[in-house]
Formats: sequence, C-alpha cells, structure tokens
Amino acid sequence: MSNFDETIKRYYSSMSLPAEKVETILANSVRVRKSLFSRYYKFAGIAALLLIGFVGLHLQLHKATMTERLLAEIAMNHQKRLNVEVSTDQYEVVQEKLNRLDFSILPVKSELIVNYTLLGGRYCSIHGGLAVQLKVREKASGEFMTLYVTKLTDTLEDITPLDAEFDGVRIRLWKEDNRLLAIAGNKEASQ
Repeated sequence: MSNFDETIKRYYSSMSLPAEKVETILANSVRVRKSLFSRYYKFAGIAALLLIGFVGLHLQLHKATMTERLLAEIAMNHQKRLNVEVSTDQYEVVQEKLNRLDFSILPVKSELIVNYTLLGGRYCSIHGGLAVQLKVREKASGEFMTLYVTKLTDTLEDITPLDAEFDGVRIRLWKEDNRLLAIAGNKEASQ
C-alpha cells in the first residue's frame, strides 16, 4: 500500500458517528422496514380482492354461457318437431317404454298435468346427458309444446330457474327433486 492510501485509511478509521446519530439512523431504518411491510400487505390485500373478483366474474360468465347453451339446445330440439317414439297420454307408459331412464318423468307441478295433455315421448339428450322429450298440448290454446325432463348433474345444478325466449322459442326452466325440467313453446303461438 502507498503512503497516501495508509494515510486515508488511518484518517477514516479514526472517524465515528456520535451514538445518538447511530440510534437515530437505526430507529429510522425500522420505520422504513415497517412501512415497506405495511405497503406489501396492502398490495397483497388488493391483489387478493382483485383475484376473488375475477374468479367470481369468470364463474358468472361461465354460468351465463352454460345457461345460454342449454336454452339453445332446448330451442333447437323443440324446433325439430321430431315424432314421439312412444305415443300415449299416460306418463307411466312412457316411463315404462323408455326404460333406460333412471329418474321419474312425471312432473310434480300439478298445473302441468292439469293444463297439458301428454301425447307421447322420446329419448333425447340435454348437455350430453340422457333426457326425455315429451310432446304435450296445452288444453286452453291447443298449442303443441315440448316438455323436457333430465336428471340434475353437477353441471346442471348451477342452472337458475328462469323464463326466457331463445331463437323464437319461449322456454321455462325449473328444478324438481333431483331433476331439471323445461317446457318450450313457439313465441308467436302465445300472442
């Protein structure tokens, strides 16, 4: 080392801060650390709230999309006007003939049985699950309508009962026991 380097080293080695200055610096550093941690927690809280909000929004959009797909499927099946496989006015006969169904097709709502005449039924699918498509006629208007009954699955469990119109078809969805039911009719027939 050169003389100059040694002189500088000795000079700065002999220097020190007063004890109260050291205490002030240390106290301020603790406050800065606490401030950084509180900011971190605030940002983490905001991020958590945003994440919860985005997840909730995603679930709502998924549910809306699923409901729309279900309405589209029901409207499409109704508009096909397929013939029944079992022609009868007795729900029990349809249930017996369509023996792959592991759920009751008889609606619990007495208004359906009182206000509609059963004409027959056939197998169909709703959201990929086995279902029954029942052709009914409204007694008051004579309008032909389609009644759908399927077992509630985890996917269908999230569907909210509703009255809607899709592609010119009036559709009412509801749940009974462990089943999802829907009745579909042409929009212009109700006017």
